[in-house]
Amino acid sequence: PYFTAEFSNDFTKIILTQNNQSTIPTSVTGGEIHFIVKDCFGNLMKIELPFVIQMPTVDTSAKKH
Repeated sequence: PYFTAEFSNDFTKIILTQNNQSTIPTSVTGGEIHFIVKDCFGNLMKIELPFVIQMPTVDTSAKKH
């Protein structure tokens, strides 16, 4: 997997942490995370959530030496 996932402290966000930079092709900028969740009655539901990979920006105004 490209990422590990964990919940934020208030359980309102899923935080994805990249495992290995070399395994993600540069053309990949996002995708979907697929979950199958079960409620307290045993019902299963598929959930698909989109995500975006945020890349650091490079200051192009900096002069090269």
